Amino acid sequence: MAIITISRQLGSGGNAIASKLAKSLGYNLVEKARIHEMVTDYGQFRTELEKVINEEKPRFLDRFFRSQEIYLDLLQCLIYDIASIGDVIIMGRGGHMILKDVPGILRVKVISPHELRVKRVMEDQGVSRETAEELVYQNDRERTGFMRYLFDIDEADPNFYDLVINTGHLSIQTAVDLIMEAVKAPELQSVVSESMDILKKFALAKKVEIIVSEEASSSSYMTVQANAHGVVTLEGMVRSEEERQKVEEKALSVRGVTEVINKLSVVEIPPGAEWPQGW
Repeated sequence: MAIITISRQLGSGGNAIASKLAKSLGYNLVEKARIHEMVTDYGQFRTELEKVINEEKPRFLDRFFRSQEIYLDLLQCLIYDIASIGDVIIMGRGGHMILKDVPGILRVKVISPHELRVKRVMEDQGVSRETAEELVYQNDRERTGFMRYLFDIDEADPNFYDLVINTGHLSIQTAVDLIMEAVKAPELQSVVSESMDILKKFALAKKVEIIVSEEASSSSYMTVQANAHGVVTLEGMVRSEEERQKVEEKALSVRGVTEVINKLSVVEIPPGAEWPQGW
């Protein structure tokens, strides 16, 4: 069936909804702990991925050394990898934005009135009202900053979701029932096979792109494409034949790659010189 992404406010009941939904549908619920287990394949970028998983907006020095594009590439790689498993519920991590152009995805947002959110946090975490207020405020601020930094959007905008559920008016079970009905919609079911093919190609290509950048000083001038059979095509420019071979070897080492078609061109450029225009 269709993949589900759930974005939720702290104290909205989104976690409970996702848990019940996963059991009812027989889906894998991919939360933070499960995602942490998946980062071992990402080499030197593991530290950055840990921050992405925690939905942390990078600190000033991190942003100085790593561009916004790198963080977005890492997150895309991870979400494509998770989604390609199939029959999954992806919690947060900007999944609804990364998968927005992939068919067969149901994007859900769970919200609730502020007062009810604070009350739930007090009950769930056993904290005072003052602490609960601060937790809600801090969580909202971090999520807003994370989405603004990576996607330049207001994450509260309902246009980014297919279904927005307010648990101030609806019970957890009613919310589950609504999502279960929506995920069976023919508009989603008719394109599930197509979406899985797209996700598997995207996942492998993006993972190769990330991993080979360890060897390629010119990774931003390289494109990677993958097909459903694990054949990866590399195109672009590198600075030496040695780098060209190292990139190919690195690509072959990525799990799921069966063959590498290396179309990289060697362009020797003096140190400090600029790449040709158009690259």
